Amino acid sequence: MNVLLVQACEESDPAARFVPRRERDGATKTAHVAHPDASSAFVTERARLLSDALGARHAALRAARRAALLAPPGVAALALAGAAGLAADALGAGRRINLLAFPLLALLVWNLASYAGLALGPLLLRSARAPALAEALAHAGLWLARRRALRAAPDEARWLGASLQGFAARWHEAAGGLLAARVRRMLHLGALGFALGLLAGMYLRGLVFEYRASWESTFLGPASVSTLLGVVLGPAASLLDLLRADPGSGFRSLLSRESLEALRAPAGNGPAAPWIHLWALTALGVIVLPRALLAAAAGRRARRLVRGLALPLDAPYFLRLLAADRGQGLRVRVWPYSHRLSPRARDRLLELLHDLFGSRAQLEVGDPVAYGADPPPDAPAGARVAVFNLAQPPEHEVHGAFLEALLAGDSADLLVLVDEEPYAERLAEYGAERLVQRRRAWERLARELGLRIASLRASGDGADPLGEAREALASAAQASR
Repeated sequence: MNVLLVQACEESDPAARFVPRRERDGATKTAHVAHPDASSAFVTERARLLSDALGARHAALRAARRAALLAPPGVAALALAGAAGLAADALGAGRRINLLAFPLLALLVWNLASYAGLALGPLLLRSARAPALAEALAHAGLWLARRRALRAAPDEARWLGASLQGFAARWHEAAGGLLAARVRRMLHLGALGFALGLLAGMYLRGLVFEYRASWESTFLGPASVSTLLGVVLGPAASLLDLLRADPGSGFRSLLSRESLEALRAPAGNGPAAPWIHLWALTALGVIVLPRALLAAAAGRRARRLVRGLALPLDAPYFLRLLAADRGQGLRVRVWPYSHRLSPRARDRLLELLHDLFGSRAQLEVGDPVAYGADPPPDAPAGARVAVFNLAQPPEHEVHGAFLEALLAGDSADLLVLVDEEPYAERLAEYGAERLVQRRRAWERLARELGLRIASLRASGDGADPLGEAREALASAAQASR
């Protein structure tokens, strides 16, 4: 989580105004001492250092971290729900229990409906990655965090807002299943604690007050009530009868037609204790035990998902972060095809390739390949990069043949770049439409070969050259199989 929060903060601050460059470099050096290899441990340690520093300065970021966890202690959830259940009077203030209006009956029905929803949910909502409640809780917490950001200066508030929005999107994408499991665990613990509080309240009130039992109904008679209560309380009555030491009349007899006819109001009046035992045992079997098992299962799933969380180290942000330690022993050969790179384009190309392959990679930018020529036959093994000029219309017999020859080589690492700068400068007065059309023409040529192209251009304004280059490199690996 710290990694994604720091990523959102840094990417929302390209000028390093709010996450100072010295602070970023200091965290990088400190983390590199503890984890000298380019690994997720290094990224995690660096993010911890930066998130602590950012959290100390910005209350909104601290609030966002707490809200995103959705992981209150289980004991606290049980205690709060138990207190609510204890405060709710399941027996009623009149010291007379109506067997058909017993509050636990509604609670039993609600829990059974919840179990049915849990069973049918995966079938009905196959595309859902997390319950709506998990998403709503996460967004509510982040909304509160953004409210705190409004207290900052305007520029800082905009940066905090963009950072929180980016963090929310990345965190929900990476940990949607984890948030769902944690919310389910909280709900199960809440239902478990509330039921236990109700049961404890019944017995505590029964110790100091005498309750009597009866029933009344406009539409049901003794036979119907016997059938209904037999379905609900029958298993508990049978179990209690098995545990009885004396062979006298048991709990099952309470559910007979004759027994219930004698309890019909207004004349009916019987002791409530046996009925409280029946309802309590039924609640234990229908609510307490299943909810405890479901909460334990959700907790195990959450722990498993936490262990399974992995950083996308091949994403552009992490490629740049780990560039200094990657690329050892890798040779990258660059062929500009019928195109001479400008100094600015060359610098941009070297920066892009170092970010993509690692700063330790050996980059070799060859002389421009003549129009219509094939790749050098003695090309060294390693990654290969072809750079075309967007100003040239793509020709399958020429440019396509050159790419086919590269694909036929030994290495699957092939990156196809088009330098947009010369054509963009030429078309500055005509607008971007012709630039887009030419780019689509190159994309069609690449698709015919199973490839993707990436643009050699500056970052910003929504452009992500490194992300495009990574995807283009992956497409070449698939095309060469």
